[in-house]
Amino acid sequence: MLSTVKTTRLSTKGQVVIPADIRKELDMNETDELIVTRVDDRIIMRKLHIGDILEEAQQASEKDRTVSHEEMKKKYGI
Repeated sequence: MLSTVKTTRLSTKGQVVIPADIRKELDMNETDELIVTRVDDRIIMRKLHIGDILEEAQQASEKDRTVSHEEMKKKYGI
């Protein structure tokens, strides 16, 4: 696992700027959607990939349940 550590600030509007070199390393663009997760006192952000949605559907299928459009919209903003 490759790690890069940078600091950034939270704006008065609650916005966070991801440093340019990290955006470049991760091939991120301004229209990319991110998944934001809180784990204890940490905030984890990562690009939303279609695989995330497919994995959610697969896990639901294995548990013999369906995932509604509303659930997906709430969780992934789609």
